[in-house]
Amino acid sequence: MKRHFLSVLCGVVFLILASCSSSNVWDNPVYFNENIGHWGELTKVELLANETVLHFHTGYVGDNGMAPFAESTVLRTADGQTFKILNGKATSANEADVVIGEPIMPNDGHGASFALHFEPLPAGTSCFDLDGCSGSDSYKCWTIRPKLVEPEIPAEWKDVKYADNETLPEVKVGEGIFHISVKCLGYRPGMNIEAGVESFGMSLGVSRQGYDDFSFDEERGEVVVDLPLSYPRQVDFSLFGLGTLRGLVAAPGNSLELLVDIYNKENPVLSAKGFLAKTNMQIANSDINSYSDVFKASLTADNSQARLDAIHSAAEANIEKLNKSSYTDAYKQLILFRVEYDTYYVITNYLETYVKNMMVEGKLSLDSQQYPDLVQKYSTLLDPEAVDVQGQKMLQEYGCFNSPLAPYWDMFFLVPINVKEGEVSLRADLYNAFQKVMNPSFDGVINNEVCNKLVEKAKAARAEMFANMGMVEDLTNGGTFPIPISQFVPALVSMHPGKVILIDFWETWCSPCRKAHKLMAPLKESLKDKDIDYIYIATSSSDRGKLEEMIKDIPGHHFLVSDDLAHAICSKVGSSSVPTYLILDKNGMLVQSFIGFPGEETMKQTLLQALGE
Repeated sequence: MKRHFLSVLCGVVFLILASCSSSNVWDNPVYFNENIGHWGELTKVELLANETVLHFHTGYVGDNGMAPFAESTVLRTADGQTFKILNGKATSANEADVVIGEPIMPNDGHGASFALHFEPLPAGTSCFDLDGCSGSDSYKCWTIRPKLVEPEIPAEWKDVKYADNETLPEVKVGEGIFHISVKCLGYRPGMNIEAGVESFGMSLGVSRQGYDDFSFDEERGEVVVDLPLSYPRQVDFSLFGLGTLRGLVAAPGNSLELLVDIYNKENPVLSAKGFLAKTNMQIANSDINSYSDVFKASLTADNSQARLDAIHSAAEANIEKLNKSSYTDAYKQLILFRVEYDTYYVITNYLETYVKNMMVEGKLSLDSQQYPDLVQKYSTLLDPEAVDVQGQKMLQEYGCFNSPLAPYWDMFFLVPINVKEGEVSLRADLYNAFQKVMNPSFDGVINNEVCNKLVEKAKAARAEMFANMGMVEDLTNGGTFPIPISQFVPALVSMHPGKVILIDFWETWCSPCRKAHKLMAPLKESLKDKDIDYIYIATSSSDRGKLEEMIKDIPGHHFLVSDDLAHAICSKVGSSSVPTYLILDKNGMLVQSFIGFPGEETMKQTLLQALGE
């Protein structure tokens, strides 16, 4: 009996050891994802004996779901072998079941957690690719591996010498180009490398928030951007798939070269050359928020004065820590601006900051009806008179408001500009120039002639931009936004992934439109189990009150758009009247258009054709 028990025990131990040896778990694996903003993060890989499981989480999924993983999705090893997707079964209570080929719906608030199961990868696999797509969406993870591997540094980047210290240059207005080149270590042929630069308003010289004109040298694995600037400032450089290098300092007539490990999201910049090289590398590889968070120190205080004292003490401690750091004087100055401004903002907007913190911590779910009660409940957290005194004092004393270097940070557009009596600063001219571009009725004085020229250029660029823009109001989900006319239909497709789409241009005054809606009702009911979404588009020629009333009886996604947007789209299919219909397949390609309602049977057959049936 004893011998039998030992035999069984040894067998169990053997099975456990065999199970352990045939499995491998990679938590938070390293990879390059060329579509990272669209579908979230790969959080874990399980290399099991009978399957390979990939776990994902995305923070936001729209009401219509995330574009599906296609049945053609595979894992690919370095030797070119492919391993098919099997299913999307959940592996825990935190995950949702996913049907391959169907949209992924939210299961965690607005987000989604899910797992994909594949054929087992060979034992000893140390890296592999995920290759899948659905329509225009790319699900491509390159070189998935368990941990970061130190890359080989090119010879020309070894032993780069840096200045002992760097300071910010004087702010002068004048148009020029800032040349950015980014060498992408880890690039592999076929990777979709895209880049863009963002800043604020006319800081880019043409009143645009973003600049996405870039070139990519596949042989060198290098991104190049020639950025038009009007004066020195900070910009955010995005390398899609890696993330955003926030707050790089740029100036007209200068250049910056960066060596970037595209798999390293924590400290991506390995080396830098050119304009403020040391400062820009420090900016890219550090978190400025570690110095600027002064709010949480106030949460343990029990009265108004104690909260004010706690905020000031936290700010002073952060500044002391900053002064002891090894950062350049240039970066210290920029961080100091941020610490000062955040301190000012927390004190003068304490209630808003307090409520937001409660929401982030899950202690409060806010709706518009609650807000007046919250204002009343928390209004005494800081004494209003003390806040006013402190706020005015900081406006006068803090360098973030009075320093000539303030244009480096966007916040100088957002706060009052204090100009000493009898003196008009360049900073005030820049602020007034921005206001004149954004608000034609603004009557502020601009003394700097270069600023005046910038205003005229920016106005012309803005007019050209909006000449190709249309306004859209989402009547179903709420919200109004401008959009390039050429991007409206692609935007509709992205809102309805994996669906055949019928777009119906109509107006409330159009009797054939209204008749068609009645004829379409039973047809829509007969096709309710099909992957078809219905989008209805009206313009300002419709009576707003009637429109809001009528759409209650027309199931679908409703939009009110500017006349020029509707005209531009309909004119492409030769239409200048309503109703006009566009039928798109699941890839967003136009299958058929109709000017006037073609009849129930024709419409049904065309929709089935778009479905591939």
